[in-house]
Order: sequence, then structure tokens, then C-alpha cells
Amino acid sequence: MRSPSGGAEIKHLEYESYERVADQQMEQIATEVGLQHGLTEVLVVHRIGTVTAGDTAFLVAVSAPHRTAAFAGSALIVDRIKAEVAIWKQEILE
Repeated sequence: MRSPSGGAEIKHLEYESYERVADQQMEQIATEVGLQHGLTEVLVVHRIGTVTAGDTAFLVAVSAPHRTAAFAGSALIVDRIKAEVAIWKQEILE
């Protein structure tokens, strides 16, 4: 189970998005951050629909000539996607 939310256990999460828009936004962020940090490859996946508490909902994988760039780039991608991309999460409680 996921950590309690306001004292109640989270049963699962529901993610919604305008998938075409969200995919375009994630691709744009991946491209911009990739160029900014010299990343050689970037993969971003965000699940939509029902996700069981504790399962992976969001994946960012990068490669770069240097690990510092890879870590900084992946952290920035995560932060920007969470702040900018049209994906909404609802916690379904027990």
C-alpha cells in the first residue's frame, strides 16, 4: 500500500490526461532537457488509467556521457513533467 493520505490508506490511483497533448508535452520537455544537459537518449513513460498503489506510474530513463548530466537531466524532466504536463491524479482511498 501507498503511504496514508490524510490518515486513510490509498487503494489505487486514477490517472487521466489528454493523451495526445500530454505525449506532445512530454516529448517537448524530453527534447529541451536533453539538449540542455547533453543527454544522448531519453525515454519517458507515464501510465494512464488505474494504477495499483505501489506500482510504477512514471518512468524516466536517460543516457549521457557523464552521470552528473544524466542525474541532473532526469531530475529536471521529472520536475517539469509533474509541473507542466496535462496529467491528473486522483487517489482512491480504502
